[in-house]
Amino acid sequence: MLNTLAVALGGSIGALLRYQVGVLVTRRGIPAYKGTFFINIVGALLIGILAAIHQRYDIAAGYALTVTGFLGGFTTFSTFAVQLVSLLRERQFKTAVQVGGFTILLGIPLAAIGFLAVQAILES
Repeated sequence: MLNTLAVALGGSIGALLRYQVGVLVTRRGIPAYKGTFFINIVGALLIGILAAIHQRYDIAAGYALTVTGFLGGFTTFSTFAVQLVSLLRERQFKTAVQVGGFTILLGIPLAAIGFLAVQAILES
């Protein structure tokens, strides 16, 4: 039950923060896909960091709160996908390829860097 509550709390906070970033981005006249890109890149780095911490200190409720909950609510593959489809429908092919490519090409290495850096720190 504790893990379920942790996921609910973390997910609520993550989703609210993602929403606020989206509001801030659009109020400044920045395209929404750039906000989603930022959120997903930051989330990838954070999940790498937190995964290394949780691998070392096996705290199930902490993982449920921070990774499954918070980062699950904060990051968003579905919005990323819909925004890419919108860019393609608007015939913004170059932008769609750039956003899609950079999200994957930066997100995965950042998750690995976060994980490996924290793992090295914790093992030293």
